[in-house]
Amino acid sequence: MAERSAAVKERPRGHAILDRGGASMPIGARGRHMGLDVGDRRIGVALSDETATLASALTTVTRKGGRKDAAAVADLARRHEVAAVVVGLPLNMDGTRGPQAEKVLGFVEGLRRRLAHVPVVTRDERLTTVEAEEKLREAGLGWKERKRGRSLSAALRKLVLVLLLLAVAYGAWFHETRWPVRGSGDPPQPLLVAPGAGVLDIGRQLHRLGLVLHPEVFRVYVLSRGEAGRLRAGEYELEGPMSLEQIVDKLVRGDVVRHTVTFPEGTNLEDMARLAAVKGIPAEAFLAAARNPQLIQDLDPDAKDLEGYLFPDTYDIPRGPDPAAQLVSRMVRRFRAVIAPELPRLPSGRTPRQIVTLASIVETETARPEERPRVAAVFLNRLQKRMPLQTDPTVIYALRKAGTWDGNIRKGDLDVDSPYNTYRLPGLPPGPIASPGRASLQAALHPADSRELYFVSRNDGSHQFSETLAEHERWVNLYQRHRGAVAQAAPSPSPS
Repeated sequence: MAERSAAVKERPRGHAILDRGGASMPIGARGRHMGLDVGDRRIGVALSDETATLASALTTVTRKGGRKDAAAVADLARRHEVAAVVVGLPLNMDGTRGPQAEKVLGFVEGLRRRLAHVPVVTRDERLTTVEAEEKLREAGLGWKERKRGRSLSAALRKLVLVLLLLAVAYGAWFHETRWPVRGSGDPPQPLLVAPGAGVLDIGRQLHRLGLVLHPEVFRVYVLSRGEAGRLRAGEYELEGPMSLEQIVDKLVRGDVVRHTVTFPEGTNLEDMARLAAVKGIPAEAFLAAARNPQLIQDLDPDAKDLEGYLFPDTYDIPRGPDPAAQLVSRMVRRFRAVIAPELPRLPSGRTPRQIVTLASIVETETARPEERPRVAAVFLNRLQKRMPLQTDPTVIYALRKAGTWDGNIRKGDLDVDSPYNTYRLPGLPPGPIASPGRASLQAALHPADSRELYFVSRNDGSHQFSETLAEHERWVNLYQRHRGAVAQAAPSPSPS
């Protein structure tokens, strides 16, 4: 029997035989078996039942290189209390080991070091029952020996079945996660992920949309990628061909649909409320939030509302309760971020409220950034000489507050009884008349060095500046012939 023992050695049941990859294959070991399909980028993991006859896909481990791969698989094996780990060995057809087989064997050695008390074996997928029987015959074994060998071979068939089931399960897993679940012609599908939503909650939504076979599939896939805490809340639009993998990528990136509202520079509270209403935020709710000066009390104790302090910009529409208050709060924070660096360097004797008020007038007088420092200088020079500012935007603001503005300014409007009428009253108006942008705030803080006291529109968006009244009148005659009546009605020459 010595010559026979080279092929098959008798051993107690529950021990092992050698597979064709040269590693021990446990036979009779009871408990769950874990099957591994080791690739260059990922490791497919499947788990059998307690009898090691039925298996299903468990997860996919994304390879990170080095010892981390073996550590991740070992952790899975310990958590599921497996009795053995079976690793597919991709031998060449002639039985030799190619580069891929060597890589797998290197991984197996690292895994064995981490699972000292759990058998980790390789399985040559080329081995069949017919081959096993033929080997027994070639070894010259008798009927009893072959019967014993067939028993061992039957055990191998079970393992082959497990591996086949693992392969089928992994194929189904690949199809479920990597194959497009949406076609190119499918209409866009909205997906709203609420703040605090769990992975399973999102999986249920995707299941209702027909994008995942079962919510648990989504949960297991997200957990296998280690992304459970990285799915971002928000409104998504799923369009075009997409796989489950691409959907998860989108949620991790936070590639949400942006609903925005833009407030142009020079917009006042009433106009802002109308713009917000177009985007679904009630105008009354916006105005109620904007009329609460508490958000700016530390900078402007005299503020009666937030006029001038809501920074003009593009904002995402807030979701959740009280979006108007959230939006107004964001706008004030944006204003603070812009003005904060300048607060330690405010010109002597000037308050933040005066700066913002002057900037709001500059904003409404010219749309050209390069002119704003000169416009600010004109008004500051007039204030220094105790000349009225005589600026039309302040009169228009007064008419709007009175509810009598119809889009045109007339001679009689210049006498309107309002603290904002800078034709009748000297100095700055009581407060800002609009929300200034960054350039106008900078102009109010850092005006041009000039002695100019007047400017007039050239009718092309630019202005002609003058230091003397006589020079100014010549330019008015040139550029504003058709506005002569309004200009003569003013008690003294206007800067605009």
